[in-house]
Amino acid sequence: MLDWCQPRASTRRPIRSAGAAITGIPTTGIPTTGIPTTGTRAHMTDRMTVLRRLTALCRPRTAGSIVASMLLSGSLLVGVADASSGGSKVKLDPKQHVHPLLQYAAQLEPDKRAHVLVRKDKASSDSREIAHSVGATLKEEFHSIKTLAMDVPLKAVSALAKNPHVQYVSPDAPIRLEQINTDTLLTSYQGTIGLGQVWNDPIKPATGKGVTVAVLDSGLQPHPDLPNVTSIDVNLASLGIGDQNGHGTHVIGILNGRSADGHYVGVAPDARVISIKVSDANGMARESDVLRGLLWVQQNAAAYGIRAVNLSINSGIAESYATSVLDAAVEHLWLSGVTVLVAAGNRGSASDAAWYPPANDPYVISVGALDDNQTTPSFDDSLATFSSRGVTQDGLTKPDVVAPGRKIAAPAAAGSTLVTRFPDRVTPDGRHLLLSGTSMATPVVSGAVALLLQRFPSLTPDQIKRLVTQRATAYPGMVDRARVVAPSLETATALSGALGRANVGLVPSSGIDLLTAAMVGSTAFWDTAFWDTAFWDTAFWDTASTVF
Repeated sequence: MLDWCQPRASTRRPIRSAGAAITGIPTTGIPTTGIPTTGTRAHMTDRMTVLRRLTALCRPRTAGSIVASMLLSGSLLVGVADASSGGSKVKLDPKQHVHPLLQYAAQLEPDKRAHVLVRKDKASSDSREIAHSVGATLKEEFHSIKTLAMDVPLKAVSALAKNPHVQYVSPDAPIRLEQINTDTLLTSYQGTIGLGQVWNDPIKPATGKGVTVAVLDSGLQPHPDLPNVTSIDVNLASLGIGDQNGHGTHVIGILNGRSADGHYVGVAPDARVISIKVSDANGMARESDVLRGLLWVQQNAAAYGIRAVNLSINSGIAESYATSVLDAAVEHLWLSGVTVLVAAGNRGSASDAAWYPPANDPYVISVGALDDNQTTPSFDDSLATFSSRGVTQDGLTKPDVVAPGRKIAAPAAAGSTLVTRFPDRVTPDGRHLLLSGTSMATPVVSGAVALLLQRFPSLTPDQIKRLVTQRATAYPGMVDRARVVAPSLETATALSGALGRANVGLVPSSGIDLLTAAMVGSTAFWDTAFWDTAFWDTAFWDTASTVF
């Protein structure tokens, strides 16, 4: 059998995506045109398409396969006919306590191995024994959320889930960095959300001073606009705390940048940022990398005074917040007093656009992207077409708020992946870069939260979410209920005595019995027909080609 995780050198060819060549995909004997639905050719095409998506699960062995793992994630592999078994469909069973993607992969390629995250029943359960019992390799343990990172044979996933000390098994999914390409201030978003009145308040101006925000991203490259940043590296595969990708430097600049000439100023220029590097030069990370970063924040929040976390990232694999380990980790921070802000994603109005952790969790502020047309007045504002919106598999409407996220100028990391690939997006001064995406909108809201916390340091995450969402402003053609963030301190002052709180009546994943959690969620999440359509939908792959 052809080893779909170990490419053969003699059959490799590059796959081009947004100008980048990715090597390591075997193609011998694979049809290159059309998608037949029956016969031997159909089976071969199935296997090629499966290969492209299984890259997100299989153990990466080459630099090319690591990049592919990042790019080719996001479609759940369910419901594809297997010609060798007479056209029968893959069977999904919610009662297995195994994510549907792993169930699919186990039936198609049982002899392969996959990176998984395993939720235990209690912290004291013997982790090594759990792994050893099914021939898995224990890679890492996250004690506070009772989760193990393992390398497991796919044929053993079902047995692993049946262990009495195991509650749920999910993929250690690839993470997506949610950006796409595309007066004295040379940017307009500050005026769009009314920052001038906040910065220049005659009684007590707010610039984020004294507030610390952690940014989990691709790291930070030293830049003259960013003097107030401390860098930490938790990605085991990265090359130090620098930013070889460029995404993290850009995000941080939107939050607290300040150029010497005053042309480029972040939302909270005096806030302190802790840059926590979770991805490598290609923007590649797994959920376990992000978990490592979130747990670092949990352990160091008091020492560094961290009050908020910016996550301009999403999982590449859909999962209910009731079972997602990533969702559990952000909830842990939220309930301990740290406000978590997450990019909603760039999947537009797709039926599964709001299904991806951690943006689908009720205990975060998920941020969509507004197109302000590079003007301050709101009459020409609209929701960016790429901005994810919709209902999660658990019935929650997302995003919670929107903010400017199209053609945002912020610090460029010289020589980084983004600068190299998109030189036409670099500003004339050579120090800044124009990017679009919910990744860019999220630090706008993180900065607004820092402004609020400077003036009202006793606000809790639930109070902040209530304030940010309830006092946001409408825009023309508003979609759903998400409005534009408006960090008005006058509004905060008026409401500070009786804010109320968000998430009333909702249950965090820690309060849901994981033995039944797999059944939580919409019927569509387990609908084989839905996954069959999603699997063959090439529109997603075209969109994903701009993700690093």
